[in-house]
Amino acid sequence: MSKKSFDVQVSDIKSIRTMWFVLGIISTGLGIAGYILPVMPGTTFIIIALYCFARSNEKWYNKLLNNKYFGKTLRDFKAGKGMSLKSKLIALGVVITSIGISMYFASNFYVQIFLIVCGVTAITCILWQKTKK
Repeated sequence: MSKKSFDVQVSDIKSIRTMWFVLGIISTGLGIAGYILPVMPGTTFIIIALYCFARSNEKWYNKLLNNKYFGKTLRDFKAGKGMSLKSKLIALGVVITSIGISMYFASNFYVQIFLIVCGVTAITCILWQKTKK
């Protein structure tokens, strides 16, 4: 995604705005859970939430960008600044370990598929980021 894709472009159609807003709320909840639980990629879901709020609600978009816990990460992501190599390696290690342990304990096929999708998404987002020097 380019920087432009995160510019605020609130839809004129109320049902579309509502859909994006609901997806933003769900993604925010999953992101917060991901920061607490090592099984889920928190930052990935917060970035998805930022994208959703950019299409639905400028107030919530700005709340995420200025949040004291993950605002700086989102602003750096939006600006294309990337992640340090150390942060990338730690993030990859946490994602791979968490997903691996979760896969071991997950007996439901659909839960395993969900974990694989979350893991691949998180790893893709991490590797996709530019590496800071």
